[in-house]
Amino acid sequence: MPKLFKDSKYLTSQGYLPALAGFPHADKVTHAIYGTAIFFITLYCANWYGFNGIRLGLAVTFIIAGAKEAVDEFIRGEKWDIYDIIATVFPALLIALYLEFGQ
Repeated sequence: MPKLFKDSKYLTSQGYLPALAGFPHADKVTHAIYGTAIFFITLYCANWYGFNGIRLGLAVTFIIAGAKEAVDEFIRGEKWDIYDIIATVFPALLIALYLEFGQ
């Protein structure tokens, strides 16, 4: 696979998706960004079809975070990291709490 960000100190590619690197906890920040994107995409699609987007968005974000860690452990041979799941789901949870109770 070609390296997309050859000269970048802070961007790298993990598979087909870009990831942050070069500073402490860059992996967790990347998880938070992708978790937030998954939540908002699910929220938009669910509301478009008339479902409760907040709850469905949280559920989909949690399922994808767990599935990604399962792929890391069973296919890539890396150690399961619960903090990756927390970093992926926590921003979506904060946004969901704000949307549900903060308005």
